Amino acid sequence: QKFDAFAAVKLKNPFKANLQRKRELMQEATKKFSQLVEYEIGEITAAATFYLAEIYAQFSKALLTSERPKGLSPLELEQYELAIEDQAYPFEEKAIDLHEDNIKLIARGVYNDWVEKSLQKLAEFLPARYDKPEETTGIISSLETYIYAIDRPEPPVPLEPQEPTELESEEPAQAGETVTVAGTETEAFEKVEEAGFVADPEPAVSAQSEEAMQTGQATRR
Repeated sequence: QKFDAFAAVKLKNPFKANLQRKRELMQEATKKFSQLVEYEIGEITAAATFYLAEIYAQFSKALLTSERPKGLSPLELEQYELAIEDQAYPFEEKAIDLHEDNIKLIARGVYNDWVEKSLQKLAEFLPARYDKPEETTGIISSLETYIYAIDRPEPPVPLEPQEPTELESEEPAQAGETVTVAGTETEAFEKVEEAGFVADPEPAVSAQSEEAMQTGQATRR
């Protein structure tokens, strides 16, 4: 119920009010589900972890699909879109981390619908690693996909030569000049701030979920 209420809020005009409401509901939901994770009961832990992941995934999607400010030039709109992506990406990454935490329950003997749902979500986020379209659906095939993804044996390490070889003295390679990548243009971030939010690059979970919510604050001109 808390998740549904949170997901139902769209980031549209009036942007500031909707974002504030979504942040409040996100705080309530993450706090509740984090408490359930701490029960350490297979079914409850898996379900709560799944919903925590979906909260972050949904917030990321809400940012990407949020209503854009009017009156931007084509260049300003392009910069704004890049800035939005930069703000939304860490929340998607957090969702992936939580779904991967959920499938680690497999190693503890927990196989249920919530673990399966996390596997399906990971197949959407990371199809090259988790998706095997030729296989039928179901927990067994998903389990095989999981094992295939994370438990593949490492290639053999070549043996060191038995006889010592003479090493030529070489000058150490000089490190190239450090290049600073600015990412999105400063003007783009200013546009995001004008629209009213700058997200924390490392959204937190569990006891730190309230701090994660501070990352999405927004104002709308």
